[in-house]
Amino acid sequence: MNDANSITDIAVSALLEELDLFPKPGLVSPVDCGSHKDMDYALHRRSADSLLESFREIAATPDPDFKSLVELGLCAERRMLAATDGINTHRGALFSLGLLVAAAAADPESPRRALQSRWSDALCEHSTAGMNADSH
Repeated sequence: MNDANSITDIAVSALLEELDLFPKPGLVSPVDCGSHKDMDYALHRRSADSLLESFREIAATPDPDFKSLVELGLCAERRMLAATDGINTHRGALFSLGLLVAAAAADPESPRRALQSRWSDALCEHSTAGMNADSH
């Protein structure tokens, strides 16, 4: 599964399949908007679709360091926000799936190994920096 298109197709399919689930109290579904007055099913579909090219770029980046992944993620976020008129629909999914796409592209046999060996220290530092920034 080292084909970047397969990895990214799976990531976007996961977002779309989650969107199609019902019932999900409080979350957007094909039936209702849950507790989100600013979101609906069509918006979430546009958001997920907007991430496909970004996930492909992440998967196709040879041996990215964490800083490169952050830059690619921020670019993906800008695309998503442009597709959703500034509404944050998939920011958290973009972060987690972006890392999984990068890891699966880097080590198709063991994405976990790629996450641990390549980016775990940087993720810990990133997390700690974010917690320290929030406390000030």
